[in-house]
Amino acid sequence: MYTNAYKPTAAELNVYSKSESDARYAYKSITVNGKPLSSNVNLTAGDVNAWNKTESDGRFIYKTGDTIEWLTTRNDLTVGRTLFVKGLEFIVKQGLQDPVNNYRQTNGMRIQGAGNLFVDIYQAERMGEYHFLGIHVANGGADGWYEFRNDGSFYAGGKVGAGGGNGSKLHPDGNIEGSMWGGYLSNWLNQNISNAQNNAQNWAYQNLVQNVRLTGRINQPDTGGQVRVPDGCVFTGMSGANYNPSIWGSYSYIQVLINGTWRNIGTS
Repeated sequence: MYTNAYKPTAAELNVYSKSESDARYAYKSITVNGKPLSSNVNLTAGDVNAWNKTESDGRFIYKTGDTIEWLTTRNDLTVGRTLFVKGLEFIVKQGLQDPVNNYRQTNGMRIQGAGNLFVDIYQAERMGEYHFLGIHVANGGADGWYEFRNDGSFYAGGKVGAGGGNGSKLHPDGNIEGSMWGGYLSNWLNQNISNAQNNAQNWAYQNLVQNVRLTGRINQPDTGGQVRVPDGCVFTGMSGANYNPSIWGSYSYIQVLINGTWRNIGTS
């Protein structure tokens, strides 16, 4: 028998004790963001300091298939796949460096290869002189540097080739190498100019006059009438006051040296 002095326990009545109820239930006087728990409570995004779906759609980018008008990033941006840029405007890369020794540069893009292999594309200015589009092909110290300058000229740190690996090459010293010349142009010119000089000298030696001379004097007696010397000859002496018909005059042949031989000239 239960009496006021001997009351049943919560377990005997199959109910929770006060301490057990306090641990399991909330007081009806408790509210959530001002809403009492006396009935079902309908919480909005604002009740928990969040944005609803409409507000979120207007603030955030979908992971896939979204379109945005403008994007500003203050740190690195990583794109896991292909980046497509549509539209008619330029892609503008800024970030001009402070001048050092009258040189300043705006880095453009780096294409990374394996290890220490990479390619840099950049804009640079040698202040007061010119500016250029630069390409740096890094190869662990054996680097290549190329400049496309604002005056339309092109400069390379090494030889410039055309036609593939076996094509022609322009070397830094100005020499040209190609199959047309059988190797280096300088060698071809030296050989062919030398050959041309030798051929010209040989032809000239064989066909042109190298020297002119007169033969020894030949006496011409006075035979009366018109006195003529043989063809290709000229008078070289005449008698003076001591006239002697047998040695009245003298003449010599005119000779030219051609191909190592002295030849008498003739008259036409």
